[in-house]
Amino acid sequence: MTNPWLTRPAETVEPVAEEPPAAPATGPTTPHGPLVTMPGPLRVQQVFHQEPVRLWLTGAHGGAGVTTLSGLLDGYDGERTWPGIPVPTLLVARTSLAGLTAAQAAARQWAGRGVPALQQDLLGLVLLADAPGRLPRPLQELAALITGGVPRVWRLPWMEEWRVGEQPRTQPRPVRHLLQDVSALVNPITAQEAPRA
Repeated sequence: MTNPWLTRPAETVEPVAEEPPAAPATGPTTPHGPLVTMPGPLRVQQVFHQEPVRLWLTGAHGGAGVTTLSGLLDGYDGERTWPGIPVPTLLVARTSLAGLTAAQAAARQWAGRGVPALQQDLLGLVLLADAPGRLPRPLQELAALITGGVPRVWRLPWMEEWRVGEQPRTQPRPVRHLLQDVSALVNPITAQEAPRA
């Protein structure tokens, strides 16, 4: 009789399913591989809601700020999905390398007609600062490259109040511009001509 604590049982090798090849890497790499890989396409949500949706917000990645902006803009929080019906839509991303890379992938999906319902309804891209201060030059260059592929871009500053789930007493100018622009784009007939603050 063998001692099970000292004798290793015979190992059985189970076949391992092959994983699909990873998307090509973009951005900086390390000796261990890329820092960020290009994310896969966003899903199209085919669910039709009881109430009409006036504005849809799509996050290019998790933590983009869609929930905060959907409350501010009175829009539908589409999380990480495109709408399956024609509706004015905003793509939202953070300005980190991962966020910008995800925004680039989502913009390519839209531009490549990967979202049939949205060909005329993508209003633009909202970039929310991922940290206080100026963007490093490589991220500025990547943001400039991405913004050339979408109809409009709004850049919102770091908001400490949003981080803790609060609204500031007065919104910064870029946020006020976003509110005015989206209102005019979503309701072009009822939007009043008002000078920007």
